[in-house]
Amino acid sequence: MSQHISRKELKHDEFKETLTHGAQYALSHTRMMWIGALGLLAVAVLVGGWWFYSDRQSERAGVAFEDARKTFDARIRTAGEPDEPGEISYLEEKNKYLDAQKKFRDVASKYSMTQQGQLARYYAAVSTARIGQTDQALKELKDVESGSNAEVASMARLEQAEINAQSGKLDESARLLKLLIDKPTDLVPKPLAQMLLADQYRKSSPTEAAKLYQQVKKDHPDTVLAEEADKRLTDLGPQS
Repeated sequence: MSQHISRKELKHDEFKETLTHGAQYALSHTRMMWIGALGLLAVAVLVGGWWFYSDRQSERAGVAFEDARKTFDARIRTAGEPDEPGEISYLEEKNKYLDAQKKFRDVASKYSMTQQGQLARYYAAVSTARIGQTDQALKELKDVESGSNAEVASMARLEQAEINAQSGKLDESARLLKLLIDKPTDLVPKPLAQMLLADQYRKSSPTEAAKLYQQVKKDHPDTVLAEEADKRLTDLGPQS
């Protein structure tokens, strides 16, 4: 026989259920607040940790890059000439660039995400060219050119143009210089590319060379660039 539940008991059970649900909601809501707060804290810790790590990496990359640059810029001394105290110097240029190549590659490998690491890839390729490995250097420079850093990419493109010019591949060199004229950067400004292309045209197309020199004079009046362009125009002589 089932027990009869009075109205008072029924109300008591409903009240208890309401309190239970309320407590569950409050607990759930409190948990969500804590989870959200902990989530924000975790993000802050991760961001702060990443910033600290990135800053430390950039600092270390800068030190390593400067060490490599000192080797790259080291003086070549004559046989029998002593080293200066604390100076890095070499008797043979090839050995200097071999050491620089290794150091720059180490920087590029260890600190690839930093600006110094990206720049080290460029200098490693230049060092490769300086020891006579031009085909390998061009391959490395093309890889740098395809990177995300537009400034470093422009330097890689300029170096390729110079290597191709030295190798007699003047059409390829001119193509690269024209790209630099169309898309200049702070490190490789338009007038620099124009002057280099004009220098290249001096024998093959002196009229085109003169046009480029004139354009530099027009775009940069009363500057050292204009003076240099005017001097080269004079050396080139009148064009029909």
